[in-house]
Amino acid sequence: MYTPDTEAITRLSEVPGHVYQVNWSPDGEAIFYTSASNFGSGAGYAMKGVWVSRADGSGTRALYAPVVGAGAEEFVAWESADTVLVNSWRPDCGGNTLRRVNAVTGEVVVLWPDYFRRVVHNFETGATVVDVPEIFCNPEGTVGFYLIEAAGAALEQVSEEVFQSQLPEPPIDPVPEALKQKLAALLEVERVIWVQP
Repeated sequence: MYTPDTEAITRLSEVPGHVYQVNWSPDGEAIFYTSASNFGSGAGYAMKGVWVSRADGSGTRALYAPVVGAGAEEFVAWESADTVLVNSWRPDCGGNTLRRVNAVTGEVVVLWPDYFRRVVHNFETGATVVDVPEIFCNPEGTVGFYLIEAAGAALEQVSEEVFQSQLPEPPIDPVPEALKQKLAALLEVERVIWVQP
């Protein structure tokens, strides 16, 4: 860490591999990051670890051990000052195993065990949205939109419809109005606009 006022450089860790996905905690007290020995050619990374270091240099903690050869680990967001959202990734099916990890205790809670296209988190409201596509890697009946309304809340399916931003034209059926309103309220926006490229 480099401090501009004093020009001091502090080494925060000696973890193996190349550090990437560096993200400050909301309170500025900790830094989340991952490391890999190499970044491959599209089939995933050779992961070395998932870490949190204290910004004052007082210590580094390995949060959990990545599965060797599984692809990669992805940072989603800081859910609170001491909790991060992360997921695994593999080249054939994409993101999977969304989980909440306590950066202080190391406790891991799996929020979504299967695969998904995208997950987004709103720090202000605590809402997390998981978009699950129809994919051969998933069990039947998992397609749809899922919401976690706040930290500690259970995952709730709010739609069984598939919303694919990759489609060349808008879906035939309109997005349910109830889903638009619920998402708008949770994410604290005036309205939700569904667009296609």
